[in-house]
Amino acid sequence: MITKGWTMIAVTAAILAGVGMTASAEVTPDAFPVIKSMRKTLDRIKTAEYDMTEYMYLSPDAKHYINSEPYNYTECFLEGDTTGVSVYAGMMTDGTFDRAYDGELSYYFLDPLLNIQTNEIDGEVKPRMAYFAHVRALCDYMLDYDKLSVSMSDGGDHWIVEAETEDHPQISFRGGKAYSDPRMPIPTRVHFVTKVDKSTMLPTSTSYLTGMPLQKIEMRVENVKINEADPTKELITSKIPDMPRYPNREFSIERRRVNNEQFKYVYENPLPTDTLRMSDDSQYSLTGTEGKVRVIALMSVNCGVSSSLYPTLNKIREKYAPEEVEVISVLSEGAGEREAIEEYMTKAGLKVPLARDNGRFYKYFAPSKLSPMTIVADREGNRKFLQIGFNNKSEGSIIGAIEKYLNDSEPEGE
Repeated sequence: MITKGWTMIAVTAAILAGVGMTASAEVTPDAFPVIKSMRKTLDRIKTAEYDMTEYMYLSPDAKHYINSEPYNYTECFLEGDTTGVSVYAGMMTDGTFDRAYDGELSYYFLDPLLNIQTNEIDGEVKPRMAYFAHVRALCDYMLDYDKLSVSMSDGGDHWIVEAETEDHPQISFRGGKAYSDPRMPIPTRVHFVTKVDKSTMLPTSTSYLTGMPLQKIEMRVENVKINEADPTKELITSKIPDMPRYPNREFSIERRRVNNEQFKYVYENPLPTDTLRMSDDSQYSLTGTEGKVRVIALMSVNCGVSSSLYPTLNKIREKYAPEEVEVISVLSEGAGEREAIEEYMTKAGLKVPLARDNGRFYKYFAPSKLSPMTIVADREGNRKFLQIGFNNKSEGSIIGAIEKYLNDSEPEGE
């Protein structure tokens, strides 16, 4: 649903009539008049508040998402700004601050710390962009870049605009415009899809490809409120929490300290008893596994090193009787669809039961969500061995800890 604090000058019927289209056209209409109209509509936005959910798909053509993150955003285009970058603040749906850009610095809450960044990439200031600024830059890119193949289809109450090209450096949208990301110079596939509401000519979802290997990110917005607040910097800065702010180098040092404190806490306290949702949607808890040696593997689909751990986990599961050793893996991306998670397990060759994080369990062991991380706990859960990362010695260390706990002795390096 979209509410507006201004009157739409050009309604969809007038737009379609002006370019010789009808809403029920059987042929694919020309996308450019719609892109231009959407761009003009976006120009009239001074402030916007909306709910946005970001979906991550493991491949460009995946049908099911591996994770989703819901946010509430406040976005503001300041008077006199010519960069095309809005200032914004993003909050989690529980009211927790997530990120913001105040026109100078970016702020990221990486529990429990607030990191500040100057947004410099290759000597240029290129801040990340909120949704409507992102789509404005995408409109400009589709209108100006002649190597893109742009098409449009009729989605009923919305237009579906697609733009793509092959063998092109990966495109990023930062600093108010699209640019070839120097961090991803290898030619790849570029593909954008934007859905445009016919009644308002506002975008309601946009997807793009990123990473290596390519993943698809889709941003969907709803409950949009346009120009219901004054466009001031204070609208954004008032949402940034009043707490110590650490620039990158200091942040890394402080983050290491916080993690080390939590590791000490984990060593000295019982295992968590949270109930987790498994890949098949069943429920799981470490409660009731007392009397076994427990192996808990924390991982992320975005961590290439995590996949190196999977053969070791499979080996442990095959080597030890289930009544002696409990093996469980936990995925930090906790809000994915069952089909996507099962596909991921199949492609990765992971045969160990996989649980989805509930937002607390993973952070209990690693506040900054390090991955991979393997915890081996003795039968009572009193003694623990922690393996951070994975290398050619890690498998021996993990299995060594299991053997020693089965034999009721202390593992090396505990």
